[in-house]
Amino acid sequence: MKIQILTDKENALLGRRELNVLVKEYGATPDRKEITKALAGELQTSEKNILLDKVNQEYGKHESVCYVKVYNTLDEKKKYETKPKLKKSGEEPAGIAEVAAETKPTKEEKKAASEVKKEIKKEEKE
Repeated sequence: MKIQILTDKENALLGRRELNVLVKEYGATPDRKEITKALAGELQTSEKNILLDKVNQEYGKHESVCYVKVYNTLDEKKKYETKPKLKKSGEEPAGIAEVAAETKPTKEEKKAASEVKKEIKKEEKE
């Protein structure tokens, strides 16, 4: 797989570089992780700091034009990118799994809550 940088724009306000990249000469369409890994080697940065935003491929051609954001730090990436984009790039946003586990009530809590509701209904009837 060959990579050619078409445009390179520095966005100092958001702490990132925005690139349009041409990816050529591959068999089947590479997945996002393969492209990200190749870009990390080409740009000499960590894979975690790269977000592959879009991959556009024309029918019948063995080349893709990709829009890539390369952040200076991982914290800036998490600060400015949405959770679905982070998840799509293969990175689980920090704390989502923990929050989901904490908010799910246990069987005992559900049973206690239903008993409290029954007691309240009995008191209202009297």
